[in-house]
Amino acid sequence: MRKWLTRFVVIAFGIELVYLILANIFLNTPIGPYIVNQNPERLQLQWRRGWSIIPGQVSAKEVKIRAQALDMQWYLETEQSNFWLRWWKLPLRNFEASSITTQNLSFFVRRRLSEDAETAQPSLTPDIPGLENPPEAPPEDLNTDEGTPWQITLEDVTFSKLEEIWVEQLRFTGEGDGRIGRISALTQGGPVALEDSTVEFSNVTVNLSGQTVASQIQIEMEPTVDPVVLQGASFDEIAAHISGPVSIAGRFKDFDLVNNLYQGMPLQVSSEGEINLTANLRLESGKLVPGSELLVTAGVLIANYLHYTVKGKGVLRGDVSEQTDSALTTLNLV
Repeated sequence: MRKWLTRFVVIAFGIELVYLILANIFLNTPIGPYIVNQNPERLQLQWRRGWSIIPGQVSAKEVKIRAQALDMQWYLETEQSNFWLRWWKLPLRNFEASSITTQNLSFFVRRRLSEDAETAQPSLTPDIPGLENPPEAPPEDLNTDEGTPWQITLEDVTFSKLEEIWVEQLRFTGEGDGRIGRISALTQGGPVALEDSTVEFSNVTVNLSGQTVASQIQIEMEPTVDPVVLQGASFDEIAAHISGPVSIAGRFKDFDLVNNLYQGMPLQVSSEGEINLTANLRLESGKLVPGSELLVTAGVLIANYLHYTVKGKGVLRGDVSEQTDSALTTLNLV
C-alpha cells in the first residue's frame, strides 16, 4: 500500500511539474501570443506577464483584448486578471472561464467605417491601438477561412475600479465596481448574452462629442441582455433585448444629452444652467415600464411642444403609466 501511495505521489508531482513548466512557458514567452493570435486583424489578446501554479488557475498582468467585426471595433484593457480556465475545452473551441476578478478596467467601442468613407474616424471617438478606421486591409479579405466559431463563456465575473467606458462619442469616466453572473458570446457574428449582473458607478463624468455634459453622477443598475446579434443591429434593436432597473442621480449641464438620446419626441425640454436629475427606471425589453420615476430640478426650465413654449422656475416630474398594451411616459411640469 505504501509503495502504491509513493508511486501516486511521484506521478502527481511529475504531472504538476510538467504543467508548471509548460503553462508558464506559454504565459511568459512569445509562444503563447503566437498560438493565440493567429488572426490579429480580427482578434488580438496580449498580456505583459502571467503565471499559473494550480492547473486551470491563471493570473495575468496588463491584459489587452482588441477585436473588430464588419461594423464595429472594440478594445478592453485591465491592470490584472485572475480566473479559472477549463483548459480541456479549448480543443473544442470553447473558452470557458469562471471566478474571474479584474481591476482597473477600460472599455472602448467605435463603429467601423466602410472602405469608401469620405472622412476618417473623428478624433472624438476612442482610439483603438493598432486599428485604422476604416481598416487599410479588411480582415475578412485577409482571412477568408474563418473556421469553426469560438464559444466564449465567462461566469462569476467581479470587477473593481472600472475607470472608463467610451462608446462612439459618449464617454464615461469615474469609479465603478460590479459583478456579472454570466456572459456568453459566439464569435463570427453570433449572439451575445448577459445574465445576473450588478454594476455601481460613482463620481462619474460624462462627455458627449468632447464636451462635459454631466458630473458627479451616481449610477446603479442590474442589467440583463437576452441573446442578441450585435453585428448589423441598430441601437433600438439592441435595446429591445435589455431589461433591468437603472438608477441615476447627479448634475447635468443641460438637457442636450437627454434630447439627443430621444430625438423625435414632440416635447423638447431645455434649461438655463445646470439641472439636477434623479431617475429610477425600470426597463423590460428596452421599454420603460410602470415603477419608473424621474425628477428634474433647475433654476429655469423651458418646454417646447409643437408651436407652444413654457418657461419658468420649476420641477419636472415624470413617471410611467400603463395604457392598453403599451407603456406610456406621463410627465407633469410643475
